[in-house]
Amino acid sequence: MSPQNIILTTPRLRLRCFQPQDALGFFRMNQSADVRRFTGDSPFESVEAATNFLKNYRYQFLPDCPLPIGRYAMIERSGGNFVGFCGPKLHTGGVVDLGYRVSPAYRMLGYATEAAQAVLSLLRDRHGLRPILRIYPENIASIRVAEKLGMKFLEEDEREGRVWMIFR
Repeated sequence: MSPQNIILTTPRLRLRCFQPQDALGFFRMNQSADVRRFTGDSPFESVEAATNFLKNYRYQFLPDCPLPIGRYAMIERSGGNFVGFCGPKLHTGGVVDLGYRVSPAYRMLGYATEAAQAVLSLLRDRHGLRPILRIYPENIASIRVAEKLGMKFLEEDEREGRVWMIFR
């Protein structure tokens, strides 16, 4: 599958593999302390650093699954704007988590839920994957997204020196 291909289309979004032209939107999103509050990420030093990150971003493939495993750019269908990202990530031990991040200008508009629902349906229905969501307990907005997706709290897990809530 070519990285330029669209993975999914929702009523308001196109989800596709990252492309270098996403760098400015990605940079701006990651500059927001409010966005980074629940990620543990540092802001990019420059748009060039974001460009390099995106150019070096590698998707993984699982046996019998043609879907690239990695985060997908969320692009607004109506204007072509970078909204954020959403997609699966493969961790050691074969655990797949579903992650998303939304730029401040697009938060609280249902984009995370819309994209996550589409990705979750694709992973479950067409590829038999059952991803988890890892959410900081104080991230109330993401807990609401998990609930809207029909995911249930499983357990708490401590990683990276933080406690995470695990939903499936």
